[in-house]
Amino acid sequence: MCISAARTTQETGGRKMKKRTQTVAWIAGTAVIAAAVLYVPVLIGQIGQNGMAQTAAQGEPLDELPEQDVLSPLFRAVTRTMIPAVVVVAAAERIELDDAQGRRGIPDLPPRRGRQGQPPELFQVGVGSGIIVDADNGYILTNWHLVRDADRVQVILADGRSFNTEWIRTDARTDLAVVKIEADDLIAASLGDSKQADVGDLVLAIGAPRGLAHTVTAGIISAKGRTTGQIYETYIQTDAAINPGNSGGPLVNMRAEVIGVNTAIVGSQAVFQGIGLAIPSNTARTVMEQLIERGEVVRGYLGVQIQDVRAPMTERLGLPDEEGAMVVAVEPDGPADRGGIEPEDVIISVDGNAIANSYDLQLVISELEPGTMAQVEFYREGQMQTVEVEIGVLPDVNQDE
Repeated sequence: MCISAARTTQETGGRKMKKRTQTVAWIAGTAVIAAAVLYVPVLIGQIGQNGMAQTAAQGEPLDELPEQDVLSPLFRAVTRTMIPAVVVVAAAERIELDDAQGRRGIPDLPPRRGRQGQPPELFQVGVGSGIIVDADNGYILTNWHLVRDADRVQVILADGRSFNTEWIRTDARTDLAVVKIEADDLIAASLGDSKQADVGDLVLAIGAPRGLAHTVTAGIISAKGRTTGQIYETYIQTDAAINPGNSGGPLVNMRAEVIGVNTAIVGSQAVFQGIGLAIPSNTARTVMEQLIERGEVVRGYLGVQIQDVRAPMTERLGLPDEEGAMVVAVEPDGPADRGGIEPEDVIISVDGNAIANSYDLQLVISELEPGTMAQVEFYREGQMQTVEVEIGVLPDVNQDE
């Protein structure tokens, strides 16, 4: 009962205080309004004079800012250099229609007249981007996923000319493709060294998002070495806007060098969310050269199953840190087995390339020429050892390194 009474008293007192506060606020507000009515004409005059003076003062530096604006001229120069080397890639896939029901959901595309007695051909067209990498031979770098199912591929240049491809060569593992056209007066882009690119560097992405040719977006390198769980994939992450249609287009540094091939978007939907991925130019160069010279990509093979090093393993294996790739199993009579590598060896270097994790090892080995001898450094029972291994050829059916 006492508690109840005390609570009631406090609540009553609270209501009285609240009412008083409101009253004071209302009176104060009324006083301000009354004062404002008398003072507003004078106040407006002063604000007008002060505002004009302040605006003029703030505007004075604008005369000097164009001279201080180094980014706009830089972006313009890079863009003008790159645009002639960026193309639109239109990949047409033939659609088989058995009956009228099958036409539902198919875009309204112009059919090709079929031969006598044959139904007309209908194509569904996907639009992406590409990079001219060899002007003399008409080689264009783009994405595998853009041309993989295409029955016809057309390349549209920045000057409006269009060409059908002479041939297409692809590498699904890295999502890269090279197409060839026969054309004169081409302008090629310069492939830079993606290892020299670093987080925070300014970049431009150029392509045809949603079919809007030669769209340029700006951002920075957000991260390097991103992976999606697939073998042979390592990406440059950027916040430059990348959307469907940017696939195959260049990610460019401020020296007008291609440091990446735009290929993917991270997000729940295929729309720009500030997380775009580009294949590093060094990877693209290696794959491109093999596709041009051999028609396919031949990868090195070590013949081991591997995993990352975890903290609990370091003490047991006598390791100084968590760097390296631990061998889980060795293929009998494979390259590693013949070179003397054993299970629980932790590989930390191959031909001077540091190995931080299992992915690094997969990538480094895959880029070695089969038949070459490689120096492999590893820890065994806490002791550093080095062996020479002859690199094999990665079988098509085996995804292990």
